[in-house]
Amino acid sequence: MRMEKCSDNFIIGDKGYILRELCEDDITDDYIKWMNDWDVVKYTESKYIKHTIENTKEFVRDCRRRDNCLLFGIFNNESGLHVGNIKLDHIHPIYNHADIGLIIGRKELWGTGIATEAIYLCTKYAFENLGLHKVWAGSYENNFGSLRAFEKNGFSLAYVKKDDALFENEYINCCVVEKFNDIGQK
Repeated sequence: MRMEKCSDNFIIGDKGYILRELCEDDITDDYIKWMNDWDVVKYTESKYIKHTIENTKEFVRDCRRRDNCLLFGIFNNESGLHVGNIKLDHIHPIYNHADIGLIIGRKELWGTGIATEAIYLCTKYAFENLGLHKVWAGSYENNFGSLRAFEKNGFSLAYVKKDDALFENEYINCCVVEKFNDIGQK
């Protein structure tokens, strides 16, 4: 179920944050600053890109055009402050699974539970609204915060890909975590 307008549909959490489909208007200089900050992107494939307003808007347009992708901004419910993004991607219409990607851009908010809340909301949406059977995520093995946020949401380790990524000039393992939809299942 594709959201019709990015500004009219919200997934509301209990901890002061909402997910809303990201719009081109959400791409600000501040957002571009976090996307070009090594500390923010070092565990993502986005670290290889020099982000600009225009190429980031094109990325948002591309996600919105695709039927198999939902890119949500994570916003503070009171202030409207954009703090990060979470994406359901490669939504498979036959196998009913998708992968989740996440970034919290505001470093001063790391460790406050925002990622855990966003994963919870996104996973719930995937299972209850899209009827997916499974969601999964990949993470560098040294991205402890991300792995912990997925673990808190009931994700379990599916497998480890040995020497799968180059991180600071060394090959490291990548962990794949997954969660199955048990709503209405035996």
